[in-house]
Amino acid sequence: MVRVRQGSTALGSAALVALLSVGVTACGDNVDEVAAVSTADFCVEAQQLDQGDDAGPFAAFYDKHPDPKPADWAADGYLVTESIQAVIDDLEAVHPSQEAQPLIEEALAALEVMKQNSVDVSEAGKNDDQAALDELEQVNQDTNVPALMASIQAVADLCETSAGS
Repeated sequence: MVRVRQGSTALGSAALVALLSVGVTACGDNVDEVAAVSTADFCVEAQQLDQGDDAGPFAAFYDKHPDPKPADWAADGYLVTESIQAVIDDLEAVHPSQEAQPLIEEALAALEVMKQNSVDVSEAGKNDDQAALDELEQVNQDTNVPALMASIQAVADLCETSAGS
């Protein structure tokens, strides 16, 4: 049986801090505002998001349920969903450069997919469906987390290149 860890192993603390430090986000639909921000300025602003919390969005749930069962996901899976939404909200506060915008959209899309996975895991827990939990975890580990990590790396690469030029 696969233990449902909702991405905590692969997404863990360092990756989420990297996401917050690098600052993957989007800002409204104001194209002039996006165009007016340089990539270097975006990276500086984004680095200010580092909240010093390297536990990631899964910490509150796993602190409460180190070895979660379906009933635990049913009762408290919302903790993961709310934490992912908080990361999304924080990231949407930074102003991307025109160059960073497509990378930011990818990262936000990856976070939205992970948030939906969390909702689906909670629902599977409510249905006491361990097989569905296992399947969702596999998708999270094999697809969702790698997509998020790739988007984080793309933004990190952009900011590193921008800092070096």
